[in-house]
Amino acid sequence: MISWLGTVIGLRVHNQIRAIVSCISVTVAWCLLPFAILIPMIISFEIQSGSAPGVLLLLSPVTAVVFNEVADLDDVGLGSEELAFLLNSILYITALVLIRNYCLTSLEQHLKRRDQESGPE
Repeated sequence: MISWLGTVIGLRVHNQIRAIVSCISVTVAWCLLPFAILIPMIISFEIQSGSAPGVLLLLSPVTAVVFNEVADLDDVGLGSEELAFLLNSILYITALVLIRNYCLTSLEQHLKRRDQESGPE
């Protein structure tokens, strides 16, 4: 999924250095922002584990890794680890399909290529 995200950014940004920095920045933000926003909110409002805001942590692709090392995916708030894993997988498979389809459908437009209707025969 990261490679398709990099392809989208590379198609939109025409400078290679900017595309690389943008891809790394978007990937790091995607991984860390849900934690940076939700963890202080959960702590400051004293929200118990297993509540609805915990489910929003699944928006980060590293949630499964972090919860595997630190806590259980049961703490996310869905009741079972299997359900949390299934929801996380469905979310990212859907995102992968959408990003991939966008890349493949807009490739011609971004590369500024046109079909050659009449060519040498």
